[in-house]
Amino acid sequence: MADTASKRTAAPVGPSPLVAPPAVLASSCCLILMFTGAWTCDYAVLCLASPPGDYLSIRGTSLAAYLLFFLLLCLAARRRERRRAAVYGLSSAILRRGIALGCIGLVAGSIALTTTAPRDDGALLALIFLVKSVGPPLSAAVLLLFASMAPARASKAAGLAMTLAFLAECLLRLAFELTPLDGEAALIFGALCQIGGCCATSALARRHGSAPDPLDDRHAAAQPGWSRKFLVKALACIAATALMLGYLRTGASPGNSVGAIAAVTVFIAIAAGAWCLPNADTRSLFAAAIICVSGAFLLEPLIDLAAPRASSVLADCGTILFEILIWVISVSLVRTRLRMVRAAAGARLATVFGHFAGAVAAALAANAGAQLPEASQATSLALVFVYVVLLLVVARDFPLFSPADPAAERAASSPGDASGEEAAARMLSAAGAPAPDGAHRDGDAASAGATPVDEERYWADPCRALADRFGLTPRETEVLEQLAQGRDLAFMEEKFVLSRNTVKMHVRNVYAKLGIHGKQEAIDLVEATRRR
Repeated sequence: MADTASKRTAAPVGPSPLVAPPAVLASSCCLILMFTGAWTCDYAVLCLASPPGDYLSIRGTSLAAYLLFFLLLCLAARRRERRRAAVYGLSSAILRRGIALGCIGLVAGSIALTTTAPRDDGALLALIFLVKSVGPPLSAAVLLLFASMAPARASKAAGLAMTLAFLAECLLRLAFELTPLDGEAALIFGALCQIGGCCATSALARRHGSAPDPLDDRHAAAQPGWSRKFLVKALACIAATALMLGYLRTGASPGNSVGAIAAVTVFIAIAAGAWCLPNADTRSLFAAAIICVSGAFLLEPLIDLAAPRASSVLADCGTILFEILIWVISVSLVRTRLRMVRAAAGARLATVFGHFAGAVAAALAANAGAQLPEASQATSLALVFVYVVLLLVVARDFPLFSPADPAAERAASSPGDASGEEAAARMLSAAGAPAPDGAHRDGDAASAGATPVDEERYWADPCRALADRFGLTPRETEVLEQLAQGRDLAFMEEKFVLSRNTVKMHVRNVYAKLGIHGKQEAIDLVEATRRR
């Protein structure tokens, strides 16, 4: 029995289907199809129906669809559905059914909008709801696809794919404006794009291996990757970032040519960064987005004197960067949760809520602008202030905004990367066990004779690589370094000046994130990472 178990443990683990470049490319295509289709359908609905409140109505119906989907997921979890699903829950029953029903609603709503004219606002909003119903399950599924990639690879792929989706939307709008059908053609094409995204996502999901359904409450005993405080902070960052998007995308468009120029500019910058930089720095991405938007708002007269409509290009660049940032944060959030389907749905719900809040702010500013012309500019300045505070205060010690560690990318790009990602997959479906006090091993002998700097790097480099790969907080990284050296709880209490319960909590979180169950496994994992 023991020999069988050891052989099973020592067996090489094959690469995940979503690790290979073709699968990463396919996941990026799913994202492009999803967002291009959704944005094109929004444009078509505004052209065809002129709903009350224009963009605000679309945001409201979208929020209702995402809220309904999230509530259904919570209800399914409470009823303890016990089904088998593909890894990360991509083939869970409710997700498959949601995508299928969403496609049916999309087709029905599109046909009704192109062939009939609703007589009242209620019927029109119901049809818009049907068109938007495919968004929640599809976006959650695509988000889960990106959560299965290595962090750096997911960030780069998301940046390039999101920028291409913006560019495709602008070019499609220019093309549809030249056709006699305009709105009808846009709605049909947008619906086909989303249906294609559903088919591609389902095909990728079927290629994944089998794992327990994340909707199953049997995982409730496992420790989540983040504490509740960091979870709330992540959702708040997503909603606050989406608020700016909702504000910027509401109202008069600066023109499709301006958006295309912005998309090309950002694509070149993202492609250059992906090629030259080993890792994606989320804080730098956030700062670049704020610089673009604040520059467009605050320096508009000066910038437009130098180049006409340059401020609009800058604002659109900020919009694209914020959209990329939301997706990257959402991927990182989902990767650290054990109930990943609900985490994905919750992240998308927070995003859409922010869109709706931004649309409300834009509508209120427009209404107030009729009596007070400075209202719109004042609202823009207030939003810029909020984002500067968010960057300086909220994101200061947030693990998502910590600078990337180059050593982590070197470890992630090594030949052992595939098995590391498989370990991440196992970690996300395994229950974390309490940290045992046994299994001591003094790691000081491994670095005997080394200088203090070499000794520090001997432990810090592999632990930081693991922290970047599995999303450890700075404190959890320090705890991992002590575990790797065989330190016990009493030593860490004295070193970090923390209570026994706090140290135990950090140790449990480290075990849950790394997918291990004891100190010896932590030591072995750090040693294996150092050898790579």
